[in-house]
Amino acid sequence: MKFKLLSLVAILMASAGVASAQDYNSPEFEKYGATAEERKENALKYNFLGDAYRQKDWALASKYLNELLQDAPGIGQNLYIMGGTIYKNKIATSRTKEERLKSIDSLLIVYDKRAEQFGDHPTRGRSYIYSEKAKDFINYRPSEINDIIKHTTAAIEASGNNPDLDLAQAYFNALVQAYRDDEIETVILLNEYDKISNAVAASSSQHKADVTGVIDQLFVQSGAATCENLEIIFKPQIESDPENLALVSKVARYLSRNNCNGDFSAAISHKLYQLDPTAESAFVIAGNYADSKQYDEAYKYYDEAIEMASEADTKANYAIRASSVALIAQNGRKAADYARKAIANNSENGLGHFLLAQAYATGLSQCSGFERQMAACLVYDQMVNARNHVTDADQLETINKAIASYPSYFPSAEEVFFRTLSKGDSYTVSCGWLTGTTTIRTKN
Repeated sequence: MKFKLLSLVAILMASAGVASAQDYNSPEFEKYGATAEERKENALKYNFLGDAYRQKDWALASKYLNELLQDAPGIGQNLYIMGGTIYKNKIATSRTKEERLKSIDSLLIVYDKRAEQFGDHPTRGRSYIYSEKAKDFINYRPSEINDIIKHTTAAIEASGNNPDLDLAQAYFNALVQAYRDDEIETVILLNEYDKISNAVAASSSQHKADVTGVIDQLFVQSGAATCENLEIIFKPQIESDPENLALVSKVARYLSRNNCNGDFSAAISHKLYQLDPTAESAFVIAGNYADSKQYDEAYKYYDEAIEMASEADTKANYAIRASSVALIAQNGRKAADYARKAIANNSENGLGHFLLAQAYATGLSQCSGFERQMAACLVYDQMVNARNHVTDADQLETINKAIASYPSYFPSAEEVFFRTLSKGDSYTVSCGWLTGTTTIRTKN
């Protein structure tokens, strides 16, 4: 203890000796105070602050810090950098809620005073200071959403075209949580989403696409991205900038994710196809027409989507969707055509075989007698193929039930023998549009 006290005295004496040798009337010390005496005293306090800071004596450091913030706030940015560290450590080591809240308030004051003194700094000015303050507010007071909005708005306004992307992401995450907790109205979330999306879009950062993706995903997951809300927020934007491909693509993507249909969705799909005629945009338009039961238009765009798609699996998936739509429209011939396209592009996709079986089943009414019985074998073949390529338990159950029901429609052994045919022979079915080669089976 005696050694520590002597060491401290030596440090103080050395600091005093250095201080006494300085000319505090020189311009370099103006930021320390109005008079030479004030400047000398504040220079000593700054040295003492540095000592306490290095020793992690946060209580003593905060004492000198507060005195300097009051008496010599323009000493330099390092004063505020140390201040932030001091109060973050005091927050972390607080023993009571009151003590913690007091330290948080003090941290925010450090930011405010820093902005007053160094707000015009070219790289660490108001934009940077407000952004750091907003991030700390979100971190330490996540439930105070109105103040979070206030502080973040100030930071974004100060940032111009260079917003803090970490803040943007943290802010929107806080908004979504507040929305889920019924702390903010839908319109607030929509407005803030619009504001923060535009701010990120204006950024020159190479990471803005990643942040935009996270914010968009949060928006969709929030539950606020209903079809009605999407139209409310995006229709004015589209009307003011109808040739903006990035905007139109984003809106089309949201509408598709939410299975939206109607006039706005249809208009967006057509605009997207006009600006960028891709397989995906054609597929979206086809879906809109299918939803409104305009099946001929739907088939036209499904054909274009399948044609333009570059990947075989994508072609198959588009064809499967088109086949499903055709079945809903009770157009078995179209359904069979699309199912065959699906199989041609991906024979391992069991849904293609299942849809072809369903399409053939709708065509049984065109056949009669022995030809109808052999058409049942054709349906059975595709059901078996579907079972061999499907792993989903519910789909397998449906397929197995169908498979079990079809043998009763097969011809008898006598009927096959009478026609001088044999079980297991190949047979080509042809009645109406229903054509295909199958294997002769019998019910006994």
